Amino acid sequence: MSNNSSSKNFQQNTKLLNKSQHLIKSFHISPFISLVYKNDIGDNIQRVAFSNVSQQFYICCADSKINIVEYATGERLYTIEADSNVTCLSLSSDDRFLAVSCKSGQVTIYSMKQQKALKTFRVGVSSPVIQLAYSPDDAFLAMAHGDGSIDIYYTPTTQDESTGQPALLKLLFTIKKHHQGQIHLMKWIDNLWLASSGLDGAKVMQIGNEEDESRPYKIIASIHDNRNDIRDVTLLKEHDTEDNTKPIYLMTAGHGSLYQFKWNEKNSTFNLSNTIPIKHYFSSMIEITSTENDSFTLIASTPVKKKNNLVRITVKKPQVSDKKKKKDEDDDDDAVKIEYIPEKSLVGLSQLFKLSDSEIFAITIDSNFAIFKRKENEANGDESAKAKLKKKLSKKEDVTEVASKGVLFEKVGQRLGFNDDVLDMSLFSSRNMLAVATNSENVTLLNLSDANQDPIEVSGHSEMILSLDRSKDKDQRYLVTGSKDKSIRVWDVSKYGNTQGEEHVTPVSVGTSHLTGVTAVCVSNHKRKLKDSKEEDFFIYSASDDGVLKKWKLSDCSLLGTNSESHKKTVSEISVSPDDSMIATASADKTAKVFDTSDLSKVLFEFPHKKAVWCVKFSPVDKVIATGCSDNMIRIWSLKTGNCVKVLEGHDQSILKMQFLNNGAQLVSADANGVVRLWVIKTGECIKVFGDAHTDRIWAVSVDQKTNQLITGGEDSRINIWHDNTEEIKEEQREDVNLSVIQDQELRNLERQGKMKDVLRKAIELDRPKLTYTTIEKLVKTDEKTVLEGLIMELPKIHLMHLFQYCIDWNSNSKFCQIAQLVLKIMFDLVEPSFIDIAYEKSVDALSLYSQRHLKRITYLEQKSFILEHALNQMNALTPIENSSNVETLKSMPSKKRKEIDTSKVVQEPIQFKTVEVVDEDVEFSDQEGEFDEDGEEETFEPSTKKQKN
Repeated sequence: MSNNSSSKNFQQNTKLLNKSQHLIKSFHISPFISLVYKNDIGDNIQRVAFSNVSQQFYICCADSKINIVEYATGERLYTIEADSNVTCLSLSSDDRFLAVSCKSGQVTIYSMKQQKALKTFRVGVSSPVIQLAYSPDDAFLAMAHGDGSIDIYYTPTTQDESTGQPALLKLLFTIKKHHQGQIHLMKWIDNLWLASSGLDGAKVMQIGNEEDESRPYKIIASIHDNRNDIRDVTLLKEHDTEDNTKPIYLMTAGHGSLYQFKWNEKNSTFNLSNTIPIKHYFSSMIEITSTENDSFTLIASTPVKKKNNLVRITVKKPQVSDKKKKKDEDDDDDAVKIEYIPEKSLVGLSQLFKLSDSEIFAITIDSNFAIFKRKENEANGDESAKAKLKKKLSKKEDVTEVASKGVLFEKVGQRLGFNDDVLDMSLFSSRNMLAVATNSENVTLLNLSDANQDPIEVSGHSEMILSLDRSKDKDQRYLVTGSKDKSIRVWDVSKYGNTQGEEHVTPVSVGTSHLTGVTAVCVSNHKRKLKDSKEEDFFIYSASDDGVLKKWKLSDCSLLGTNSESHKKTVSEISVSPDDSMIATASADKTAKVFDTSDLSKVLFEFPHKKAVWCVKFSPVDKVIATGCSDNMIRIWSLKTGNCVKVLEGHDQSILKMQFLNNGAQLVSADANGVVRLWVIKTGECIKVFGDAHTDRIWAVSVDQKTNQLITGGEDSRINIWHDNTEEIKEEQREDVNLSVIQDQELRNLERQGKMKDVLRKAIELDRPKLTYTTIEKLVKTDEKTVLEGLIMELPKIHLMHLFQYCIDWNSNSKFCQIAQLVLKIMFDLVEPSFIDIAYEKSVDALSLYSQRHLKRITYLEQKSFILEHALNQMNALTPIENSSNVETLKSMPSKKRKEIDTSKVVQEPIQFKTVEVVDEDVEFSDQEGEFDEDGEEETFEPSTKKQKN
């Protein structure tokens, strides 16, 4: 189809309602959610550190970026870029230094105050460092390697007086093969006690050994258990006096058992005293101060999903009275009590940080963060819920009691860390809410004002959610989800923002008629009456991986229609026309189809493509639809003739998502490269390309049709909000034009007054390189170089750097290089070369290269000038009459007069030759006075008088 015919058909079949409306030409992109924390190495690898002093920030890493995040708001304060992907980190107890290990084998010590690297050294070349830990008094830094060895470094507190940096770390000793295999836990439980664990069990060593001075350490506790993975070690101490404490118990937790050790004062070691079997396992333990003086209280976490994740461990303290010692020995089995804490979180917890006795900061197994606060003595809680929980847990777990009073915690907040791939989104603009589907069976509800403040997870599906949509009513009350578990679900979100906890969302209905995963869902735009009923309701259209199309009633998910042969392959998207009379589907079978909503088996149009079709959208005002294909093209199809009336080309990868905006006058599209393009439908022109908003595939695009606010999400875990700033840019441009007019008038006034020095200074201040060049050129022509020299001496450094940059640009062109070389000579004669900033070092290299090229060119021209001089001298020597201006030429004389000329009276002087040395690549001259003829005799250049007479 030719361009003329396509344009003609497009004009006939489409008619924009708002032809003169405002066109969006630019967006301001603000990151809404980006990747903050990612733990893809292991549960126990230390990749998060919490502030020990102020408790106002926490540090987490994602790939090679180290993010410092404010605890109160979840806002990222600043980011440190590491050498490569970060494996582990550790923060000193005074919050001054941060030790970071990377996959490259490099360990770097950062200053938290200066936000820069202080020391860098390579220690993990053969075996990388996988664990780092500062001692509580910051005297030691322990490094665990992948081969099971541990390095102990001494970290002196002294600093270099000149730089203020800490002194160099000093390696005290190395324990090779401390564990048989990789160390997955390394933790200081006291200033001199370091606990570690691997697949061969757990060990606690003491720095220093009075019994054997040849060994710098001493093992004070160990347990060899290759069946149960020890995940945490906690030391329980009791105050002996007001100033001193003494160790009592050592608690270690793993997959199958909780081990209790008692302190032996005679041997200064820990001895195993009790083993408590558990079928679940604890990933982290912290001690909480309780009002009960006769026992210790520990709060542990379990990483198992869909269970209560906080566990309370009560450990009885040993009695001092000798009469009770024997009784305690008999009651060792009752000395440790394990209870579940009923709380609403269903996500497993991998690590706990104790902020205070009443607040806990936790890391979830899906790399997010949760906040728990303490509640005391709630004995009169919901007994029925506790009974149900106890009954549920007793089926599979060895739990004797559910905690109902004492130290209890409840989840009060959440922070986003790892958002995973964004697969789909639905914007609830009236509720200021965004529903996001990631690689999870849960939907995350985010507040558009602040995404970091308590995002809500909605659970119900058993497998990953693939698609989302919402009802189109004013209240935007319902959320519809389609999942890989072959079902669709309807949720009531009308209580969002008004209640606390899980009551934000209420499940409405479930549809389970699909045989494969539901890949696309869409809700009708208006409520419609059902057949043989006066009841009005929204309709849901869903499609699955096997190409089956279904129609549902929203309120109860009752099935209203099915088309089992709509497509041969996966349906990637469904779109409903503005009047709800048609639905369009995009499929991997290289077709897009339009069906009648009243009869799904009726195909109105079928649009073939060369490759898989990823997306399809109805125009909100025109009788056209747009399709995005894997052949990198967007096609506009007429719904009157079924013809392709426009093809939009420009993307380099498959178009994955698109949306109409600006009342259908424009289209925004996103591709697999993370590039977003903005199109004008009427002309088919791409007026803006956004290539740096995302770094990977964009799977989700949502638009608020009233405000033209755009939200995009993709495989890079980012969610960006786009605001139309076209008018703001126009206003800034108008202000710039007005300011430029005023500045030009000032410059003309100064030039009219003859104040060239002020003109030049003003031109440099306003960053006008062209005006600066013309002003300098005028000064050079009028021989006022002293004005230029005086100005250069007075210029501040920043303006001097501007002039230097101008000279670098001018010097790259032979037309302007003379002025550039003149200014550079004056600058280097009058100003110290140290004014050149570090940022211009590479430019200086380019400056020298261009200067050498100009010098070579001028030298070559000078050599050519010698050839011209030689030619002129030759021409002067062959001239027969000296004063040719007073003699008529032979051509202008009459014939009679030419005959009367007596040539014998004409006196000619011998030809004089001037020897000129010429150096040129292209011309060669002989050094001899004459040339040789064919006979080998030299032929002279002296004239023969006989020939002249004849």
